[in-house]
Amino acid sequence: MSHQPSNVDSNQGSEPGSESGNRGNKNSIALNAFSRVMAVLLLMLLVGVGGSYLDKWLGTTFLTLTGFLVGGAIAIVGMMYVVRAAEFERKEQKPS
Repeated sequence: MSHQPSNVDSNQGSEPGSESGNRGNKNSIALNAFSRVMAVLLLMLLVGVGGSYLDKWLGTTFLTLTGFLVGGAIAIVGMMYVVRAAEFERKEQKPS
């Protein structure tokens, strides 16, 4: 039995944005969006927890609330960037 090479598209494993025009499959796009959202949410949580830590360290009571409010504002701005990036990627993938 001889082994014959299969006809596999040479662009199949290419990097997103390569000269073949392959921008990645739907799973990679979804994973990219998910990781961006999780990074924004983690940032929001860390700012709030940092405020709580500062409250305990300084003996105050307002920094936890301030931290979560600032973290929420950061999350809203971050989500706006995530949505804009997703819209840009979607427009870039449409055939012209």
